[in-house]
Amino acid sequence: MKRAPLYEHPTSYEAIVAHECQRHEDRLRKLKRAETAIRAVSADLATLAKRGLLVAVGEYSLYLVDHTVRFRTKGRSKSALYLNTGVFRETCDRFVEAFTGLGWVVQAINVEGNFSQALLHRPKTEFRIVLDLSKEFAKTLEPREVKQ
Repeated sequence: MKRAPLYEHPTSYEAIVAHECQRHEDRLRKLKRAETAIRAVSADLATLAKRGLLVAVGEYSLYLVDHTVRFRTKGRSKSALYLNTGVFRETCDRFVEAFTGLGWVVQAINVEGNFSQALLHRPKTEFRIVLDLSKEFAKTLEPREVKQ
């Protein structure tokens, strides 16, 4: 069996540029894969932006995750759009409250240690999003069962 090549940190200008081009291509590939989900939530994101709640658009946000694995739900593999709402848990909690105020429903909550996430879905659609939230706020939310 062949060994995987060891990581070699780019040190020359050409290697650094090639590395960044590869990262850029990977990010564009993730965005293209998540395009329909991003377009589905864009109206809600615009509404929240008017209220001053801004979602990060960098490489650690706006990509698809398999929520059946993350939230241990039954059924076939399903994708949800992960939205990075910041590093402060208070801001993350405000986003969960804002999305539920826009009609999104909490479907599941995952609390592991100090790390918590909520799976939200829009009623009568297949679109789901994953948001971070504080452990304390996660304990106050009641997930509702989704009828398939």
